Amino acid sequence: MKLLDRVFYSIKEKPVKSLLILLVVCLLGTFMSASFSIYQSTINLEKKIKEDISPIVLIDWGVYVSNEEEKEKITNQIKKDERVSFVENRYGLNSRDYDLLITYENGENVLNEEHCNLLGVDNTILSDYLDNEIFLLSGEMLEQNKNEKEIFYVQISDRTVMYENLDLGDGLVFYLKPRSYTSTLNGETTIIYPPFPNLKLENIKVVGIGENNSNRDGRKYHTDETKFADSNLHYVSKYTMEQLSKLLVDVYKDITQMYPDYFYGYKLEDLGKMYLNQTYIRLKNIDDLKGFISDVHKLDKGDIKDIYSFSDSINDVGSIVDRMSLISIITLIIACVSAVILLSLVIQIFVHERRHEIGIFISLGESKKNIIKQILLEVLIIGMLGISLSVFSGNIIGSRLSEGLLDKQMEQYTQVNTNLSEDAYQLKEEEIVNAFDTSITMEYVVSVYAGGLIVLVVSCIYPTRSILKMKARKMLM
Repeated sequence: MKLLDRVFYSIKEKPVKSLLILLVVCLLGTFMSASFSIYQSTINLEKKIKEDISPIVLIDWGVYVSNEEEKEKITNQIKKDERVSFVENRYGLNSRDYDLLITYENGENVLNEEHCNLLGVDNTILSDYLDNEIFLLSGEMLEQNKNEKEIFYVQISDRTVMYENLDLGDGLVFYLKPRSYTSTLNGETTIIYPPFPNLKLENIKVVGIGENNSNRDGRKYHTDETKFADSNLHYVSKYTMEQLSKLLVDVYKDITQMYPDYFYGYKLEDLGKMYLNQTYIRLKNIDDLKGFISDVHKLDKGDIKDIYSFSDSINDVGSIVDRMSLISIITLIIACVSAVILLSLVIQIFVHERRHEIGIFISLGESKKNIIKQILLEVLIIGMLGISLSVFSGNIIGSRLSEGLLDKQMEQYTQVNTNLSEDAYQLKEEEIVNAFDTSITMEYVVSVYAGGLIVLVVSCIYPTRSILKMKARKMLM
């Protein structure tokens, strides 16, 4: 009888013993597969998070004029950094006593807004567009033409009114009017208008029209609807912002001389000036994030208010991955060792019970090597069937266990991140949970089968070694 025929005959004729081995392998294989499932899910979690996250850094310089030359020097160094793929500087205006309205060239008010949100940028492509926070409906973003004042209008919320009859190439006017104040004396409230002149900047060319992406996650706080719920956002070129600043600086020189007491306590030379508010940076590789932020801190001479990125969240996710990976590895080691010990004992018992059968084969001239092969093949055939079943049962149990572990880890993550600033870049709990994938993959299946095969082979070493020491005469007695 051929070796394989004997193997299948033995399995068929000893169904109880074969079933017992199958159940032992399936049970232990389930724990092994569950450990593999948890380990694979935790490793893939960090990998997927890094793939889905854009390596973005946002430098917050503060909302005031301070050492602008040094700020520009730092950003120029950042632009030359080989790790950087995109940089956008965002500028604000120290218009302390003025509100900005935008009108058509005929003087008609475009929007009934008390204050328009103006954001100066120095790039032709907007970072908000790269981050899918805004859509380009028509035209282009900004040309950054040094000889032309440009505006890119974006409707920020459904609660605001779209420009009526606004077309590309239209000329708009920035109208600056003195900001009114209220004063209460003896229970009577009076509106006070400072005696400052009205200002206007003409010929602002509409180069593009966009719309807010309602599906955006609102990470960058300058487009947060809760803060700009009743106004739209207007991107203007750096040149446009410089012209507006020049207009204000000139008028402030006159009014600070006329009303010096009105500006007591203020740094007069900063009034009306344009200032660098934020610098948006996109890196080529997320692995450079930590080192890049460290290098930026080295360049800083006290001008940076804060730096926002996902680095802290990624580190937190890394800690979650490390803890869950450690748990899965310990579980896997325990499962493998237990499987080897239990299977070795079961196989040893079966070999001992079959010593008479083995003695007959040896007496008939069968080599001990072929007998060991037969036992090994029997165990492998039954064992691999059990491993096949455990691939699915282990994944189910592993998914339940890993979800429980993740929930516990996420409680700690949430407690830590609730103390962070709302302006900080941080991963949301839903993003982490959605990235945690426990589905059956080819990598998981291969790992389970490979691990199971090694355990089965190792489990057969000790029991089959005893066959080499057996004597046919003693086995037949």
